[in-house]
Amino acid sequence: MRLSLLIQIHKQCAAFRNGLFDLLHPEWLQMFDQQELQVLISGGKPPCHADVPGYSEGLYRRTEAAAAQFHH
Repeated sequence: MRLSLLIQIHKQCAAFRNGLFDLLHPEWLQMFDQQELQVLISGGKPPCHADVPGYSEGLYRRTEAAAAQFHH
């Protein structure tokens, strides 16, 4: 399934990469880490951290799957 997904988006990813390289030299992009590139490409929106147990009035414990997805 993973290979199928990669094949499906290959053309779109290649077009995005080629368009980005038309605007910026690939060497210039090497000075940025992954998080900085994310901000450059999609803006400075901070990540969302949800406190499921805190906002669900105790319906979920941190060990439950629904709540555990939000804790790192």
